[in-house]
Amino acid sequence: MSGVSKIEIAESVEELKLLIKQQKTGLGYAKVQSLYLLKINAVETIKHLAVIIGRGESTIHGWLHIYKTGGLSLLLKEPLKTGRPKTLLAPINAQIVSKTPGRVRFRLDHSHRHQKVIEPITEALRSKLEIYRVRSNVASGSITVFHGRELLDFKDLREILSDLGIILSETIEKPLPLNSNHSEVSVAINQAALDLNRRVKQATQGSIDLRFLLPFGFGILALQQLKVRGLQLEFIPWYVLAWYAFDSFIKLNQTSGQSIDSKA
Repeated sequence: MSGVSKIEIAESVEELKLLIKQQKTGLGYAKVQSLYLLKINAVETIKHLAVIIGRGESTIHGWLHIYKTGGLSLLLKEPLKTGRPKTLLAPINAQIVSKTPGRVRFRLDHSHRHQKVIEPITEALRSKLEIYRVRSNVASGSITVFHGRELLDFKDLREILSDLGIILSETIEKPLPLNSNHSEVSVAINQAALDLNRRVKQATQGSIDLRFLLPFGFGILALQQLKVRGLQLEFIPWYVLAWYAFDSFIKLNQTSGQSIDSKA
């Protein structure tokens, strides 16, 4: 995302210099300045450009997308505030999976995870000039929206999704409550694990979840050991089997007892 931008800038260096002086807002100045620096090859990467003008990389990518679409006139045009468009779909509940500046990922309910539902939403979002990339996954029902932070904030994005019939709700992973069953150390460890998992999900754009990856890894190791050494039941001490028998009996009967009590 921070590589060299491959874009043809039609305006000359002198024209861009003049346009920079004519800008009356900081936003307009930054937009033309970005084109000027790219035109004279003063920056090597978009990340470098973002540091120079003090804007986010995703914001600059959004500006360049608009410039490619309609040129300088569209880039500097103030967006018109129009009425709310007709809702595209019936109300759809969705949960926010991750939210960072310039990027929001949400997941639709199971009943709406179909191509005929997700595709119109994706196309409608792509039609917005402030949104320069939309990625969807029908199987998981997730949609990831990349937008320019200076062009669109989360409140505006929520309104756009609401116009499409999508109702967003926050989902926050909560640590274990501190009570008689959990010590301060266990709660701290649980919180650290949740923070690590959240960072991994953000770094991999939600494609990796440690809550699945770690058990899956242990399962693969177990199958490998089973293939190499067999069941090895003769090496399991009697008290281990006795403990699992006792522990499973207690847990299963606790669950059954609670359900019976709730019905009574």
